[in-house]
Amino acid sequence: MGKIIELTRVWARLLRLRRGGPIDVILYPVGGPHLAPLLRDLCLLPLARLCARRVVLHFRAAGLAEALPRLPAPARFLVGKTYRACGEAIALTNFGRRDPEAAGIPADRIAVVPNGCEDRHRSDFVSIAQIRASGAPLTLLNAGLLCSDKGSPALIEAFAGLTRRFPERSLRLRLAGSPMGDCTTASLRDLAEKHGVGDRVELCGVLEGEALDRAYASGDLFVFSTVAPFESFGMVLIEAMMWGLPIVATDWRANTEVFGEDPGGLLADTTPTLAAGLESALVTALERESEWPGWSEKNRRRFVENFGIDRSRERLARLMTGAR
Repeated sequence: MGKIIELTRVWARLLRLRRGGPIDVILYPVGGPHLAPLLRDLCLLPLARLCARRVVLHFRAAGLAEALPRLPAPARFLVGKTYRACGEAIALTNFGRRDPEAAGIPADRIAVVPNGCEDRHRSDFVSIAQIRASGAPLTLLNAGLLCSDKGSPALIEAFAGLTRRFPERSLRLRLAGSPMGDCTTASLRDLAEKHGVGDRVELCGVLEGEALDRAYASGDLFVFSTVAPFESFGMVLIEAMMWGLPIVATDWRANTEVFGEDPGGLLADTTPTLAAGLESALVTALERESEWPGWSEKNRRRFVENFGIDRSRERLARLMTGAR
């Protein structure tokens, strides 16, 4: 009922805006592959198209290409027709172009505009080198939703294997984020205890603002363990780049594209199991720890050159004004 009420409010606002004249352009965030957001789009997009000269679909949530074939034929027809009526779209990566293409948007009407974020890197934070010199353990950081799709249980299992491979090292795994779906704080703690690393795994909860920045600043290695079917562009990946962290990321969907051709870190295989792939990559990363300063420099440079908020605003402004 709450969603229906909010839907009517959006309809009313669109009509109020239209009374002042045609809207030049609406940047419309496509909801994603699940039923509720698809229904929302079917309800909103026809009115948005009538009220605006242009509606640009922004595919931020991934997975439509895989979801469409599973829909009943009438629903597939309606969804495709609704999206095609808009006629142009933005994808976050070249990999992500498959979603608007599956919706019937012509390839030459799909622009790629990567995510970006404000540069919050601060030189006044205590450096990783200073923290390590003080005797603190080597910290592996993971941030985002905590669930199987994001690889959280597999990462705990891989970390346990890592501690067995390097018993002489003081290692810690920090998980910053909110449990969801099949994971709870209690289940993740129980899993860590089961694998004998309960005292080395820290569940930080949701971190925001300066607390999140300090978590990045005090991390030694960032681990992006996702295998989510809806993964489009991991913001935490570019945040880790922003802070100049070396990275281990799964070889999954668009991660390789965001990571770049000369990555500052390693890609983890997701087979035969995610835990095995993560453990193998983490072991290799620790064996190549002397390369981390170079990885850090690469990632920081890639963020500045590609993912700063000014770059994103410039790309988006060009698209919105028709300057392709």
